[in-house]
Amino acid sequence: MLQLAFFATAWSTQAWAGIKIHVRTEGNASGTAPYLYVWNESQEPLTSTWPGDQMSRTTTTNDGVTWYVMEFSETNIGAIISINGNGQTVDLTGINDDKYYAYKGNGEYYNLTNQYVIPAEANYKEGKLFVYFVNTSEWANPKAHVYNSSEDIAGDWPGGTMTKVANSDNVYLWEKESSSTPTKVIFNNNGDNTDQTSDFTYVNGGYYNASGLITTITQLELNSTNFPDPNFRAALAEKLGVNEGDKIE
Repeated sequence: MLQLAFFATAWSTQAWAGIKIHVRTEGNASGTAPYLYVWNESQEPLTSTWPGDQMSRTTTTNDGVTWYVMEFSETNIGAIISINGNGQTVDLTGINDDKYYAYKGNGEYYNLTNQYVIPAEANYKEGKLFVYFVNTSEWANPKAHVYNSSEDIAGDWPGGTMTKVANSDNVYLWEKESSSTPTKVIFNNNGDNTDQTSDFTYVNGGYYNASGLITTITQLELNSTNFPDPNFRAALAEKLGVNEGDKIE
């Protein structure tokens, strides 16, 4: 199976077009379009001078959350989020890939990138049942209870052991070779009834967090729909040794 050893996000197959900084506002900043001030490694501004530009473009992720978003072509950039210069965050530096921030105003923010950017090692598992789970609560022993109306496919409760995905902070994988057809999955902390998710609809290749399905890991075809830029598509085909129409991961 071909491995696409490039950064990819859950929301765009052409993530290499640039770095996207996503911001959602909540708390004291709820309902207000934030300002973003961004600079490059030479300390040159990539937005207007302080406090930068007010974010206006929005995008909605598969879990229904709407984000303000700006895109930049340079890497190793820094950013500050504020409300027209007030309540600014600390300098967010060393940004080399897509980021997702929740901004609460008064300098408060938290980084949600791990929930929305899929690690490169979270691959498609051909011929297997498999699901991924973003373990943001840092459960010590995450399990996947995978089942249907007549069978506990991952074994008796609390289910099958999940293994941590390499080079990820908190993403875990459950996989099994099976001809069964799961319908539900519950992620849990080794059967602890206080540390478990709701019963989610099982989607093979599903990439879940505690709120439900975020996206699905699928085999990506090298074509003009997924990679509109013909020059990029040709360079990618050459690097991977594949042809137009081949499946890649």
